[in-house]
Amino acid sequence: MGGTGDDGIGPRPRGDRIRWIGPVMAGSALALTVAMIAVGAFRTATPSRGGSAEAFAPSSTAPSVVVTPRPSADPEPRVLADLSFVDIRSGRVTPLPRTVRSIEGLGRLDVSPDGARLAFDGTGGLYVAGIDGQDVRLIPFTAGASAPSWSHDGRKLVYGDGSRLFVVDLPTERVDRIAAHGTNVWYPNFSPDDRTIVFTKQAAGGLELWTVPVSGGHDSLLLRLDAPQTNAAFGTYSPQGRIAFRLTQYDGVTVTQMTEATVRIADADGEHRRPVADAPAWMSQIDPERLWPTWSPDGSAIAFERLYGRAVVIVDVRTGRLTKLGTGVDPVWLDNHTLIVEEYVPEGP
Repeated sequence: MGGTGDDGIGPRPRGDRIRWIGPVMAGSALALTVAMIAVGAFRTATPSRGGSAEAFAPSSTAPSVVVTPRPSADPEPRVLADLSFVDIRSGRVTPLPRTVRSIEGLGRLDVSPDGARLAFDGTGGLYVAGIDGQDVRLIPFTAGASAPSWSHDGRKLVYGDGSRLFVVDLPTERVDRIAAHGTNVWYPNFSPDDRTIVFTKQAAGGLELWTVPVSGGHDSLLLRLDAPQTNAAFGTYSPQGRIAFRLTQYDGVTVTQMTEATVRIADADGEHRRPVADAPAWMSQIDPERLWPTWSPDGSAIAFERLYGRAVVIVDVRTGRLTKLGTGVDPVWLDNHTLIVEEYVPEGP
């Protein structure tokens, strides 16, 4: 536990493990039955001795679903998601492959560390695809998945479904629940050593940054700020282990609260906090997923969205220099020179 403003909240009691790897909420018996029909198969999770935890592993009769695009019988073609690769050096804009943009309910994307694969959520659950749009597949037992994030070794994905966190082992397609809360949690992501997950949690006083081991266990408070109605939230690890975050009055409920445009960074323990750039501005809270700062693969820059005008901005972490590319939603790095941006419109001359 670290960071100024810690009021002594300790980790929760540790629960039994099956492959629900996490604390048990006092006074409640958590039992989750997950069913999925995939290629005619139905499977129910069975807890092991001690039974508070759950794991979901595909059987030989329930493989991942390979999504094969088919011509639509509907006279109205499906509306494609407006997602583009943006080369920040040349300004060239290239649409993502149609097979990805046609996924129903396509949500937030993340790029694998080797730049070869995409992970994203959609109406069916959690999807993985090649960066070229080939081999699109739906991972079983991931209904409700939101905002997946890759491990640094490229073997795992972590995601939330509202109040719980899950880790998927991609080679086996095993899904482990590592944490459960009676409140909202957002955008979990891996530390550089792939041992820890940082996430934003809704608390009684607002939003806070917490961590939990990838193997499951005790949640730990990372960062809570003392300033009234100002929360540390939307945290992401850099490749070097620092954390970028933003200040917000958003409490997880009221959509009219405000979030500061300036991105801040801190050490992995929440200490030595400082603004990356002196660009104070406030904006209406619209969609929490749009507020996460994302690190470039080499950790030298951070891309983020300013909700006033929906500006896509890159800040040089060393110098604080800000570069506005244009307008758009949810910038995510493909490599050190390319972003994936939704609804992108280049900056005018």
